[in-house]
Amino acid sequence: MAAQERKSRKKHLKRLREGLETSFESSDIHLETLRGLKDLNSQIAAVAYPILIRNGQLLETRLIDSIEDSNEAENAES
Repeated sequence: MAAQERKSRKKHLKRLREGLETSFESSDIHLETLRGLKDLNSQIAAVAYPILIRNGQLLETRLIDSIEDSNEAENAES
């Protein structure tokens, strides 16, 4: 979710720098929507984590194994 948020925020800021009028008009809505989605994600995670831990389905770490894994994941999101 964090990667999607960063990607969306970067695109939005790029449109603002380019001076697109619709981006200026929708800036508050865009940023508020991102905040809302981030909050929703946090709430879902707060409920899901204890359930996953209880059932032994949560990985010990979410860290990537290598830089190549990270690059592959970013390319898949594009």
